[in-house]
Amino acid sequence: MRHRCASAALAALAWAAPLTSAQESSAPELRRGLWRFERTFEYADGRAPGEAVTSERCVDPAALVEEQLAMFRRMGCSAERSRAGAREWRTAVTCDRPGLPRGSSSSVQTVGGADAYEVKIVNAGEMAMPIARERLVARRIGDC
Repeated sequence: MRHRCASAALAALAWAAPLTSAQESSAPELRRGLWRFERTFEYADGRAPGEAVTSERCVDPAALVEEQLAMFRRMGCSAERSRAGAREWRTAVTCDRPGLPRGSSSSVQTVGGADAYEVKIVNAGEMAMPIARERLVARRIGDC
């Protein structure tokens, strides 16, 4: 059960980016509102990817990612986010504590503006069970 919660939280990191202007160099500005998320998965056990999973959710992207990074840090994992290019940010989470899924998750977020982004996630170790890779396309579709 903990493994599923940690994997879900890792996936949630892909939904957002930190907000404060003081962190602007390491975080894209994304507007809060109603977002549509389309996820595709590659499974570690080799099974064929299924259809994309689509969901819509009212979120404050800044608050969501801050909560998720803080949760991993409280669990004793390292969780860092940094700018990787003009429109790219990287997030790295590594966990090596008994009772938690051990391994790492790294993602690259490419931002297309305040209302759209794409994230490619690669999980390794126990964090790759069952999802080894994920691609998320997010688009803001309105106000809440």
